[in-house]
Amino acid sequence: MDGMGKHEMDDRAPTASLPAPAGPPVKHRDHLWVLAVIAVCVLIEVWASWIEIGSMSGFPRIGGAHGVSTDWTLAVTTEAYWAYALYAWLAASPGPRSRSFAKWSAGAVFCLSLVGQGAAHLVPPGSRPSPVLVVFVSSLPVLVLALIAILIHLRQADREAAEALARAAERSAREAAELRAEADERTALRAALETAREAHGADVRALREELGAALAARETAEQDAARAEAKAASLARKLGGPASGKPARAAAHAGAGAGRTQLEIARDARLKADEILAAQPDISGAALAEACGMKERWGQAHKKQWAERALGQTG
Repeated sequence: MDGMGKHEMDDRAPTASLPAPAGPPVKHRDHLWVLAVIAVCVLIEVWASWIEIGSMSGFPRIGGAHGVSTDWTLAVTTEAYWAYALYAWLAASPGPRSRSFAKWSAGAVFCLSLVGQGAAHLVPPGSRPSPVLVVFVSSLPVLVLALIAILIHLRQADREAAEALARAAERSAREAAELRAEADERTALRAALETAREAHGADVRALREELGAALAARETAEQDAARAEAKAASLARKLGGPASGKPARAAAHAGAGAGRTQLEIARDARLKADEILAAQPDISGAALAEACGMKERWGQAHKKQWAERALGQTG
């Protein structure tokens, strides 16, 4: 065993002190044959030491005096455990708990192996070892069995913990992806809503502008119609009779206003209409025009103007 440790140190020392050679990197399995050769040589020496200490300690034989000896079990259990623990520590550790236990238990069993093999050389040939050494050697396989059971349990627990952590990480990644997709969908919906709101606002503004333009055009048309009617009435009076197609009330109004100018007739109609609206603000434009002897459009236009003047005075 001391030789194995020495060989391993000698094998690693040049690699640590010398610079790496040029060329492709050297793979670790290229040195496994060196480890195999050393392990076989050490096992031969260790096997002889454990057989000797086992036979001196009175390990029984299976099948009587001429049966199979059991002293070889010391070499198998002890050396196999610390080799497996060393592998579990350095090469195939599934988690921190099993790695730590494999590290310390491998060192402890390695030290116990050194003590047991050294004690075999301290016992004089042909004599029986002390009871302490017999108890120590007999208890060593049971101790190794407990250690290997604990190590296997910890390795399995570390594997399960690693799998659970991987599943949790996968679930978290999936949930994060779903949340990102939901956030992107909400962002797209919000953008579509803002676009629709802007388009709707533009449509409303356009409708308002069209409505305002239509109302302005209507008011202008009504004013033009009132002026045209007044001009037609003036021309009718100049010609000496009512214009063809005019209602009877227009003719009566023209006859009543004989000898007056068109401006005086319009002024008197406006004054009379203002008096009627002051007394009856809810009167319709048609009734107002009939009371003043004017056209219906004139009554509606005058009523609207009167309402605007009243609103301006109130404001």
